[in-house]
Amino acid sequence: MKQNRETEEWNAVLLELGFRPEEAEEIEQLITSGETGQATLRLRRRKQTLLDLLHTSEKKVDLLDYLLYRLKKQNAGARIAPGSAAEKKGWEQKHGIDRKTDTDRRMG
Repeated sequence: MKQNRETEEWNAVLLELGFRPEEAEEIEQLITSGETGQATLRLRRRKQTLLDLLHTSEKKVDLLDYLLYRLKKQNAGARIAPGSAAEKKGWEQKHGIDRKTDTDRRMG
């Protein structure tokens, strides 16, 4: 009974992670048969895929923040030319991006 419950838990988690039912079954079989190295490899590949998706989504959120920032500035009447150095500097400052070089920091 314990083995069956554990298998059900593994299956539920694997499906939640986006594995197809047949992939989840294969991973469960690998674990059951002691081939944990192969199971680990498949799980790590899925992790990398999810991290890639996360990073892509983060970039999209950053782009949305940038567009929202531009709209806010535009609506506030501070017409800064899109793509200008002033606009980029303001956005970078707002988001804590410091592009000063070591020389710039020493000079003040």
